[in-house]
Amino acid sequence: MLEGVNYLVSMNTSDDSLESGASSKDRILRAALSIFARKSFEGSRVDEIAHAAGVNKALIYYYFKSKDEILEALFQDAIEDFSRHVEWSIFLLPQVIESDTALDTALDVFLNFIEERRELFTVAIMELLKDSERRVRILELLRLEIEKEYAAIAKDIGGPPGAQEMVTEFFTGLVPFFMYVILKEPWKKLYMQDDRELNAMFKKAIRETHVRYTYDLIKSRKQVK
Repeated sequence: MLEGVNYLVSMNTSDDSLESGASSKDRILRAALSIFARKSFEGSRVDEIAHAAGVNKALIYYYFKSKDEILEALFQDAIEDFSRHVEWSIFLLPQVIESDTALDTALDVFLNFIEERRELFTVAIMELLKDSERRVRILELLRLEIEKEYAAIAKDIGGPPGAQEMVTEFFTGLVPFFMYVILKEPWKKLYMQDDRELNAMFKKAIRETHVRYTYDLIKSRKQVK
């Protein structure tokens, strides 16, 4: 029953390719992410990325046609990494939802995954707030990932996701995690809470709202089937 959780715990979600021995392309992506998160996408220049990555600008254009293509690659890599290392669909399985231990472990792994990529999700939120093609593309990538994870366990939950499931997973599942990780440090300073205490409170809120609702939704779907 808990094979998925054990798999989650055993995986190392750090991206070794972005360490000191990274390829030129990986250094470009790492530098771009850092600059996008610090200065915003529009406020960043290719020259800055090249300098931070230790490459010439021509090499950046060899790999990527534009800044938009760099951003697309960052999000695509994150989605693929997410699919490889985090069985997000495990949150939808009734046997996990019904087990406090399994659910707590799954929530911890999911939080750690996002925290390790805080810069990327900061950029994602900034871009989602703008009326642009980039916002459309990010929403599309997230929608495809939700559909993919649902498809992996469709038999267990009574079929593919409908409009209600998509809205539920995006607005009460993914977005709260993104915002929590982005804002938890200033919140801790403001309200003098330590990391463990705040994480426990957030997970309790998720269990008693999103998870409870998702569980009821899955049960109703299976009864109809």
